[in-house]
Amino acid sequence: MKNVTKLTLALAISATLAACGGGSEDDDRYESDYDRDDVVTDNSSNTDNSNSGDSTVDTDTSGYVSALITDNLSRDYAKVWVTLHEIEIVTASGSSALIYQSVGGSPVNLSELVDVSQLLGQQTVPAGTYTQFEVRLGNDINMVDSNGNIVNATFGSGVEQFEIIVNGNLEVTANAASTLTLDFDLAQFVYDATTNRVTPTVLQFNDDSREQQAELQGQVTAVYSDRIEIQSPNHANTLTVNIGTGTVVYDESDRSSRNNTSAVVVGDYVEIYGDYDAATASIAAANVRIDSDNDGGEYRQDNDSYYEVEGRVVSYDGSSLVLDVREANFFPGANTVTVSGVANASFQTGIASDVSVGQWLEINGQWDGQTFTANYVEIEGGLTTEERESNEYNDGYLEVEGVITSVDTTAQQFVIAVSDSDDGGFAYGASVTVNYSGAWLNSYAQGCLLEGSYVEAKGALANNVVAAKRVEFEGACGSFSDYSYVDDSADERSEVNNDNDNDNDNDNDNDNGVADNDDGYSNDDFDEAYGNEDHEAEGLIIALSDTQLTLRVSKVEGFAPGTTTIVVDITNAWYEDGSKATLALNRFIDVEGVWNGTVLVARKVEFD
Repeated sequence: MKNVTKLTLALAISATLAACGGGSEDDDRYESDYDRDDVVTDNSSNTDNSNSGDSTVDTDTSGYVSALITDNLSRDYAKVWVTLHEIEIVTASGSSALIYQSVGGSPVNLSELVDVSQLLGQQTVPAGTYTQFEVRLGNDINMVDSNGNIVNATFGSGVEQFEIIVNGNLEVTANAASTLTLDFDLAQFVYDATTNRVTPTVLQFNDDSREQQAELQGQVTAVYSDRIEIQSPNHANTLTVNIGTGTVVYDESDRSSRNNTSAVVVGDYVEIYGDYDAATASIAAANVRIDSDNDGGEYRQDNDSYYEVEGRVVSYDGSSLVLDVREANFFPGANTVTVSGVANASFQTGIASDVSVGQWLEINGQWDGQTFTANYVEIEGGLTTEERESNEYNDGYLEVEGVITSVDTTAQQFVIAVSDSDDGGFAYGASVTVNYSGAWLNSYAQGCLLEGSYVEAKGALANNVVAAKRVEFEGACGSFSDYSYVDDSADERSEVNNDNDNDNDNDNDNDNGVADNDDGYSNDDFDEAYGNEDHEAEGLIIALSDTQLTLRVSKVEGFAPGTTTIVVDITNAWYEDGSKATLALNRFIDVEGVWNGTVLVARKVEFD
């Protein structure tokens, strides 16, 4: 009989993990506004289920609940690995339904869930009002800071699983779709080095505008020219998978790739990845992989030989590479993983000679606890075999980034002023046309095709035009007209709110002469709530000197500048993924430091 420790959370813990600053970077994790007002909080510290009103369950009717998990921005650890076993929802009267279960547990890097929600599955449950959500994790937690230092800690003592009880509210209506998104709020995780224990914080998150992603396996039940339908063990209903021009369909049996459904037949077992729409039970697919054995065996959770890993290339010698791991279906136990056999692997997109430092790779193979041996590799933005053999492209793979200067939605292309490109392929400031007709763009990203957006395009060069396969946007689409303020402490913000409500003060200036922000909070209020540390800003450099720069911000964290441009003091900053010489106008950067009310004094500058 397994031991389970229960913890009922007071859903706002002010202390945070103390370590180096961290961040998140991924292939299609677009920035979006994060508002802590969207978090359902509960300050109770017990498991009292008493509740007014009728919360009983109608057992004659059922609704559909999609379970998703997400993460708030963490400033402390670059990676936080946990094992997710079960999620159970409970009514006030005690009726319950299991909406997620993983045999043996599913490893999750919580730090990769910034600004996205990852689908766990959809299940049929009795209609009613659910007020408590029980999350069961493996007892071990693995944390890696931005310097690669590893902390192996636990949630409890002498237990195999650790249970977190989250109070909230989920209305399930008969024959309708609902979503439950649980936010693993890493900024409020508390680590006690003396006991080597972590006290976690999990909240119910109510913001359906956040990008919802799905990575599921299942068997094909129907095939059409523009879509397939599958049955997945993690999804109660038939799931529609939409295939677009940017979708890569890879057939393991003959190692071929295409952008249509011609290779898919009813009965195939497939793995799919893309954007999830809970209301229509559909996925806009980025990738579809057809199982070569056609029995689904490699996708079963009890298959010890099926391993996947995703991340950025740190180094590559032509045969083996070191990967900065961002996602995996196993506990990597370290900041990086060595991948052997790359030269002999099958490439789903791109070829071995395209591999270079900084690229995002998805790799399938074997893991022996120390070394990962590659079976197949996908280079994000690389060409499929058919595309490479078409002789249409004069450069098989490249990356270019910069600010969009014009957009032609009819021709499906835009022009950027280049701020960076791989191997110096384009001069700084050059105007480059990017065709995105074959690129995967989710519904959110379509709205990012605007002048002023900061974008990275990955694909091939054809007749001096980049034929993009992947298009990524930075900083809330790069739309700097209204930056996103990230509030990491719901309780502290509530206290500031109460103070402001009691002040009856119409003065719009704080004590040091800096105007209050639009929300009515002064910088003094925020300094008191958050402290003068761990302040962070992302944005575009619009002015630059030897000791400071001006940043047009797209996101700030931990302080409220009250304006869309800020001055950054870089006198004593250290740099990541670049150097001071790399600073230039129209470069997108992330700055961590201390906001003094007028200037952000930089501790670290990180390049995109």
